[in-house]
Amino acid sequence: MSKTPENVWMTRVISLIRQFSSWRSYAIITILFLFSFIAATGRPYGTQELSDITGGLAVPDLSIGYTPQSVYSLLDAFGQAGRDLYLSRILPLDIVFSLCYLFFFAITLSLLIRYLFPGRDDLQGLLIIPVIGGIADIVENFCFIGVLLAYPDQHPVIITCASVCTKLKFVSNISAMLLIIVALITAALSARKRLIVRKNGNL
Repeated sequence: MSKTPENVWMTRVISLIRQFSSWRSYAIITILFLFSFIAATGRPYGTQELSDITGGLAVPDLSIGYTPQSVYSLLDAFGQAGRDLYLSRILPLDIVFSLCYLFFFAITLSLLIRYLFPGRDDLQGLLIIPVIGGIADIVENFCFIGVLLAYPDQHPVIITCASVCTKLKFVSNISAMLLIIVALITAALSARKRLIVRKNGNL
């Protein structure tokens, strides 16, 4: 049976992630994930700085179900300084953060699957879940870059596309986090069981 282009793409992405799924790579991506999170949410270039400038306003992609009308009202309220910060600092940093958490979630999940189910390569297909979330976030950010570059001209279709990506991002990332939590609990219980068996064997 021939593979579709989508299956080939997913296979290549999963294979790439598995190649990076080592403890050394995990340590590096964890550091990058933390630094990018702090940069994207803090000061002087992140969402906290935007909140200070705009009197407590937040970027639209932190909510689900925004509309073109609500986004353009928010951009108006940002003012020129807020829009400039959003376009030149926050969105580029969020793209970097999206890439970092994509690999962080995917490598975490890959290592846990390898530990819990050695030899079960089919389960590595679950890695596509955080990949979808990260890519949706990146596409969403490029949509907002386009919207801001065109401002004050309005392009509702682009915001509608961004809204779809936001929903997909939330669903995929929450699913990935739940999988990781379940896998961590399972790994902890498995390690505890092995320790008890080892102790009983030494008696």
